[in-house]
Amino acid sequence: MKKCFSILAILFCVSWIQAEEKPAWTWEWGISAGKPLPLSLLGGVRYEYFYLRGEGMGYRQASNDFWCGGRASLGVALFKELPYRLELGLSAGYSYAEAPNDLHDSFNEANGNYFLYDHNREETGDISAEIGALFFGFHVRLEIPVYYFIGNKKPNLLWRAGYLWEF
Repeated sequence: MKKCFSILAILFCVSWIQAEEKPAWTWEWGISAGKPLPLSLLGGVRYEYFYLRGEGMGYRQASNDFWCGGRASLGVALFKELPYRLELGLSAGYSYAEAPNDLHDSFNEANGNYFLYDHNREETGDISAEIGALFFGFHVRLEIPVYYFIGNKKPNLLWRAGYLWEF
């Protein structure tokens, strides 16, 4: 009985949410973290239910210690009038990273020759199907790669989480 009362109370509270009419064209920008890019800045444009979004960033600490990449998404948003949305789309992206490998460097020094690369490289380029949710500005996206056009590392699932401002 308590569970039923709780569900009815939640539905009553949710029924007071007023749908805000948004203009046909809206712009968005935000920040997100995830895989394969640790951090990215994003910007996009929406027209009614459709969106086009681009994101990317890079960081360089030394000549063989950096990462960079970018992604673009094209899709459709459901429940546009409400403060939450479900997004379905197609995305494409590319990322590249190099990092020092101290174990390989030590191995080369111990043998007095250059047998192994002294840094690791990771490169990925893919086209993915994406599903996302946006709730009062907070967004989460899961992307399942369907085709790799470049890559020595091919992750099975890509994800992003962050905050998105619309104006």
